[in-house]
Amino acid sequence: MTVCLVIADLAAVLTGLAVAALVVAWWRNAWGWPNETSLRLATGYSAAMLLALQSQGLYRALQLRPAAELRIVFLTSLVTICLLGTLLFAMPDISVGACVALIFSSLVFALVAPLTRTIVRMTAGRANWWGRRVIVVGGSRRGLAAYRQMQRFPAMGLRPVGIVEDVISPATSGEVEGYLGQFDDVSEIAKEHGVDTAVLAMSPHFDDDTRRMISRGGMGIRHWIVMPESQGMPHLWATAGEVAGQPALAMQVGLLSPAALVTKRVCDVLIVSVGALLASPLLLFIAAAIRLGSPGPIFYSQERVGRHGRRFRAWKFRSMVPNADQVLKDLLAKDPVLRAEWEADHKLKKDPRITWIGRFIRKTSLDELPQLWNIFQGDMSLVGPRPIVQAEIEKYGDCYEQYVAVTPGLTGLWQISGRNKTTYEQRIDFDAYYVRNWSLWLDLHILVSTVRVVLLREGAF
Repeated sequence: MTVCLVIADLAAVLTGLAVAALVVAWWRNAWGWPNETSLRLATGYSAAMLLALQSQGLYRALQLRPAAELRIVFLTSLVTICLLGTLLFAMPDISVGACVALIFSSLVFALVAPLTRTIVRMTAGRANWWGRRVIVVGGSRRGLAAYRQMQRFPAMGLRPVGIVEDVISPATSGEVEGYLGQFDDVSEIAKEHGVDTAVLAMSPHFDDDTRRMISRGGMGIRHWIVMPESQGMPHLWATAGEVAGQPALAMQVGLLSPAALVTKRVCDVLIVSVGALLASPLLLFIAAAIRLGSPGPIFYSQERVGRHGRRFRAWKFRSMVPNADQVLKDLLAKDPVLRAEWEADHKLKKDPRITWIGRFIRKTSLDELPQLWNIFQGDMSLVGPRPIVQAEIEKYGDCYEQYVAVTPGLTGLWQISGRNKTTYEQRIDFDAYYVRNWSLWLDLHILVSTVRVVLLREGAF
């Protein structure tokens, strides 16, 4: 797995060098093969970039979340650019073309590396040899959830062999998914399955004897990945440390950073202004198609709940028949199956109210482009929880307080994590996770991933 990730990063570095070489050749109008000095410089630069990424933990068994990984890649590239720029001014005799090429290469690398890493994980992640084999210690709700999540997403780099848990009795062990045995037998179980890594899902029933056994000899397991009881905490950017000789996690609440919030708002306005200008021909084309496709208005608006509970009207291109709300009421009154589907997710997979042009713009998410105006007004943001209606507040329960703490967004964690293929409860969990762990880097990751989701039409109907 590590070799594959190194190859992915090396491919990104070489892509950056190739693009930079072409730009410099065009700038100087001097085409030809690079000389020996340039090749040595490129080799040293490539090795330095890979070592820098290694020092930041991008090749370890426990993979970072994509947002954290994106942050490291961008910051590593930024530091490299600054160092090369300083070198250019400090050493006038150095080749300007070489420094410019490496600076440009670092910029290209920052853009390409997330893509090459994603491609490697999506392809190699399906192979049996990808990832590290682990056992999950702790079959509680958290342990089972971790086991199933690792099974569902093998590209994460951890392949669970099974679960070791004391609470489960031998009589009922056959009913538990992946059950391997009890904690006292973990050493033999690890040897039997050839595993040297365990994921420990901490829970209150782990007694002091169990903790001492792990701290002394590791129970014959060399690597332990500990999942502390930090449910509901902002753990995405947490760092491990010590307080008074005890293990501790340092966490941060991004929403309490005024500078970050101002930066987010400025980015929203700038991106929306440029994006609306560039997309204006497309907006006019869609408006004309809606007008010609069916009678009725071009736009559709609905009252939504925004930050601090303030109501606003969210705009969309009309994708349904003009009297869609009444049609829906009639459908739900007549068909109990459709009514159950609507009450579960507020979605219908085969919605008869959608027009032919509406089906296309919904599949491609183009129906939400008018919300650029909502973003410009400040009612919405580019990234955030999906804006909800009054009737959905009850479903959010305690998570509603987290929802109204931020501005709803055009795209969000739910849209890039399966969208309509997920349940409503999962959508709420995604919104809560976003609010707890918000940062500009998480927003950037979501924006980049949204491009992929829209192009591949993942989870849309």
